[in-house]
Amino acid sequence: MHVEWKSGSPSSVLLVKRDSEDFISSFIQVATYLLNKGKTVFVEENVHAVIKSKVNGSSEKNVRVFRGELDDPVDLVITLGGDGTLLHAISLFQDRVPVFLSFRFGTLGFLTPHVWCPDTFTNFIDKAFKGPIPVQLRGRLNGQIWRCNPDHTNEQIFQRKILNEVTIHRGLGSRVDLDIYVNNNFVTTICGDGVLVSTPSGSTAHALSAGSSLVHPNVPCLMITPICVHSLSFRPIILPVDSVIKVIPAESSRFMPFASFDGCYQHEISDSAGKELIVIESSREDRVPCICSDEPVCDWLTDLQERLWWNVSNCSSVDSTKSRRSTVRRTTSLSESASNIRSSLLEPDHSEIGQSSCETDGGDSTTQPSLNYFITKLRPSDDPGGEIC
Repeated sequence: MHVEWKSGSPSSVLLVKRDSEDFISSFIQVATYLLNKGKTVFVEENVHAVIKSKVNGSSEKNVRVFRGELDDPVDLVITLGGDGTLLHAISLFQDRVPVFLSFRFGTLGFLTPHVWCPDTFTNFIDKAFKGPIPVQLRGRLNGQIWRCNPDHTNEQIFQRKILNEVTIHRGLGSRVDLDIYVNNNFVTTICGDGVLVSTPSGSTAHALSAGSSLVHPNVPCLMITPICVHSLSFRPIILPVDSVIKVIPAESSRFMPFASFDGCYQHEISDSAGKELIVIESSREDRVPCICSDEPVCDWLTDLQERLWWNVSNCSSVDSTKSRRSTVRRTTSLSESASNIRSSLLEPDHSEIGQSSCETDGGDSTTQPSLNYFITKLRPSDDPGGEIC
């Protein structure tokens, strides 16, 4: 899928960096380049003073503190860091979702396809400004915590949209027992360290360590992965994207669980004021467009090859460094070859292929009125009904 700007190019950019002093010079370098191109640059409050002190007087008025998605609408978000930096930046937008361009400084970088280079970063930014640009649409979860009061009323006490996963874990207890429901149907009781409910983007995060499958972000689904479950029979499962998952502390549980949303927002489930439960469903109406380095499938497979060291037989041997470098070279060559083949096949009938892909997805090319870009998106299906408790 591609994104095209309505007004020719984005006028306002939010710049987010990793919480470290090591990235100040790169951060200032990107901010200066954006200001020289006449863009309004929004930054977080903790770095606002630093940026204003480093730019010249004529551009200083175009550097602003980001107050929120409603007060300061932005068209493009540029992140400097790793996956955690991108997750933080995405969490700032709960309703209006801009386009994201991420540069990788971190150790893994499953979500950040662009490697930072001070000599070439401007090429990626110029390409993003020009458009159309290939994007990976990443679905999010709508995580909620509800309290069922003794008077039979339901009260939502927490709600957050997250990109990777909701983790319900034992906290400081030795184990936790959790009842799992899908579309109001009881599935099983998990006894162990907890359970993960994740998106396909989250399949390369915590779920990967817990033994889940690797799922491409284009696959519309939700994933349930147990964490160190006290059973050999319950395996990770993949559900349709329109499923509604409810996790309730079981009556037999001796400890109350904690709920963590993308590892940042944590809430202790309590039964003192009423029974609390976690409700998780897909937030399909506002998927996150992340700019690709090549194209979605090739980017994803290349990241897996480079980050998981596929085809490297012995990483601890003397020749491990040489083997890793050769693996990366083979990956790069494969990516370039695939790109060349893809271009030769797709360019003659580019318009027809685009139309057929829209028909296959069951969607149409729509315009989001509050955003400064066009995007092809799936038509969300109806949410399944059912009571909360």
